[in-house]
Amino acid sequence: MLHTISTVLVGIPAVLLMLAVAGQYLPIVGFSIVGTAISTRIFGVALVAIALAATATALLLWSPSAAGTTVLVAAVAAVLGSVSNGVRQLATARRADVAVRIAPAVRRPRVDTTPDAAEVYLRTRDEELSLSIWRAVGTGARAPIVVVVHGGGWVNGDRDSGGTPGHARWLADRGYLVVAVDYSLSSPERHLWDVQEGQIAEAIRWVAGCADRLGGDPRRIALIGESAGGNLVLNVGSRIAAGQWALSVDGEPVVIRAISALYPGVDLRTIWYSRDVVLGKWLRTLPERYIGGSPDRYPARYDAVDSSTHISVTSPPTLLAFGTLDHLVEPRTVRTYARRLREAGVAVRTLEMPHSGHGFDEEGSIGCQIYRELTLRWLAAHAGPSEQPGPRHRTPDLADPPPVDRGSTC
Repeated sequence: MLHTISTVLVGIPAVLLMLAVAGQYLPIVGFSIVGTAISTRIFGVALVAIALAATATALLLWSPSAAGTTVLVAAVAAVLGSVSNGVRQLATARRADVAVRIAPAVRRPRVDTTPDAAEVYLRTRDEELSLSIWRAVGTGARAPIVVVVHGGGWVNGDRDSGGTPGHARWLADRGYLVVAVDYSLSSPERHLWDVQEGQIAEAIRWVAGCADRLGGDPRRIALIGESAGGNLVLNVGSRIAAGQWALSVDGEPVVIRAISALYPGVDLRTIWYSRDVVLGKWLRTLPERYIGGSPDRYPARYDAVDSSTHISVTSPPTLLAFGTLDHLVEPRTVRTYARRLREAGVAVRTLEMPHSGHGFDEEGSIGCQIYRELTLRWLAAHAGPSEQPGPRHRTPDLADPPPVDRGSTC
């Protein structure tokens, strides 16, 4: 009896873990989503699988049985699958010439991501919109500026959610002035497809105007966004570059030097038409709340927020990072967007994390380490040093601004 109970106690987690790991390779309903989630800690998963395999071996030696053999096979399969994924992640790092550490990929490290300051940049009739500021560390000169926009499907999240604070602190520690932005969220009652991008532009206006006080250089501004935030920074960056919004400081235009987008929702039509058995119904609610309805009902609105419609030869150099098994943003949509950028003559680099999904950049993970290092290189390559670091005080003008009150001034 004791042996049977022990076999069951080991067998259940072994089989479940095997199915989750298998979901990284096969379209197993439900388990594929779990598999992409545990992919961020794949080396920790491998250690658990090894422990289960060792325990199953001991039970089999204690009393051989068909059930014990099945448990051992499941545990070994989980070991092989997780190790294979881990090897592929390390190979991705090697191809990107990024040195990664295994320890933080096994156990998520604790990182103090507390911002140095927070200020209101915009006041609407219903709310105040704020941003968090991480000042550049270890630089006496005015630092390049990175504006970070959080994800959440255009309906959830804030500047303290997701990987935003961790990425902000990491970049600030490497000499960047980082500003994370809140924006109004859509809901079943209000559809802000024509509002959120303007708010992000207003945040960039505020940052450029306050750059001198914050220790930043308004001529070296880059954007980072994840998921819905990726869609917003891609659209806003291209629209500013195309002159749809005329941001300037002392008569000089504010130029977005580079963009780094994590699993960006570039194509809302594809999200609405998702066929994912588990997530499809929920996914459809995101563009419906943001846009107000289906693509058939509002085709012009979907065109307006489709990132590909804003591509031009002036679009900023763009780094795109995504997981090959993303269930929220289909990888093919990001690949198509990258191809269209290249066809327009825009500098592009892509990072595809194998067997990974939305949120592959969890703190300390291999994907996070690769993404951050590639982003750092991308920013360094395209947000070049300022040639004339004179003081600036005047707040820039934004053509056709949203009808709102300004926040704090500089």
